Amino acid sequence: MTIIGLTIGGLDSWGGGGITTDLKTFENHQVFGLAALSTVAVEDEQNGFAIRNIANPLLQEQLSTIKNSYQDQLSFIKIGLLADIEQIAMVTDFCREFVGKIPIVLDPVLAFKETQQQAQNDYIAKLKSLIPLASVITPNLTEAQLLLHQSNQANLLELAQALYAAFQVSVVVKGGSRLEGQQAIDVLVNQNERKIFQQPKLRKNTINGAGCSFASALACQLAMKKPMVQAVAYAKQFVFQSIEQGIAIDEDTGNVWHAGIVAK
Repeated sequence: MTIIGLTIGGLDSWGGGGITTDLKTFENHQVFGLAALSTVAVEDEQNGFAIRNIANPLLQEQLSTIKNSYQDQLSFIKIGLLADIEQIAMVTDFCREFVGKIPIVLDPVLAFKETQQQAQNDYIAKLKSLIPLASVITPNLTEAQLLLHQSNQANLLELAQALYAAFQVSVVVKGGSRLEGQQAIDVLVNQNERKIFQQPKLRKNTINGAGCSFASALACQLAMKKPMVQAVAYAKQFVFQSIEQGIAIDEDTGNVWHAGIVAK
């Protein structure tokens, strides 16, 4: 039986993250990928990073199309960047009938400017209505702090435990390069498990898309009926390899790349 996965999220015009990376990861796992586009990341007139929203009615049309054509065939849903509270509401409604039937992996991308405090608060409040529908959430350190309003908390295990207590879904908090030291550390917490994963940090800048790759690989593994601990461990190793053979954009940045990685 063909595994069919859906990614809902943004498009990275640089090719590193978002649904581009999700679909590449799906194919590494022999998964047929579907996509619903929420945003597009581009370079603006000041040569800076900008996120352009897809019109919300168009996102709704995409979700309706997928539901009408693949409702009984979806094996998992992976959710990334959603542009606003209206998009969160659409995706929440879409996911409700899949809860408990297939894995739903939510990678809560929280991209805010310091001047958007009220927008940030409104967005996070709405996102909290989607989180309980997920099988697992995969925030990085900063995103975990934002979800809990604990900007000074840097203990990954305590953050993961607090998120699990708040939402009662499996939580993987990713430390990545945000933590000092020679080890890349991630923490899994759920009802039955408290597990710390460590991998030596790579001295490479080809990390764009690492979080998307992790969540997508995790979703594929869960759809293959792998236990959560095994799925997280595999996803972490998959990302390590993707960074190791990544593609440089310039001297300072680069993208993960998955070519030749054989998923197990």
